[in-house]
Amino acid sequence: MEPRTNILHIFADLLSYPTGDYKSRAEELVRETRVPGEKRDPLKSFREFLSETELGGVEELFTRTFDMNKNTCLEIGWHLYGEDYKRGEFLVRMRQALAEFDIPESVELPDHISHCLKLIAVLDPEDANIFVARFLRPALDVILGNFEDASPFKSLVVTLRDYLNDEYDPVDNTLESNAALPQAG
Repeated sequence: MEPRTNILHIFADLLSYPTGDYKSRAEELVRETRVPGEKRDPLKSFREFLSETELGGVEELFTRTFDMNKNTCLEIGWHLYGEDYKRGEFLVRMRQALAEFDIPESVELPDHISHCLKLIAVLDPEDANIFVARFLRPALDVILGNFEDASPFKSLVVTLRDYLNDEYDPVDNTLESNAALPQAG
């Protein structure tokens, strides 16, 4: 698996309900994203939380942060469209894109960030740039604007945003693409 794809899959795992390998996946993310010579650790608070907390506590805070709080939920379409019918259209198109690229759906809705990250991992670079610009960046901005500063999960989402900003070129998010990307509105 190429490094970018691996990193996107690690982020997808860490932004899914925690499982037994959650802490080791977090350490893998640190190894994969560390910039040589960089003294700043953007995941410091997240890593400290994981080292001090049993898996049950991680699960509890994850659920309170992402599953029980619509302002920081991980369903990208919710942050882009709310309850508008366009979200339904986005869900249908996401499901079609996941099927087209043989990405298995989890228990999460098709617009969950874990599915979005796995999708951009397989898209050609131009389409991935458009998807990030049109859907992920705007939704992550909303999520981050709604976070409580003290949440250890905030540094994980900030790190994802920074990674996407570094790895995916900014494009005019109104560009049309020939790929089977979800289009709503």
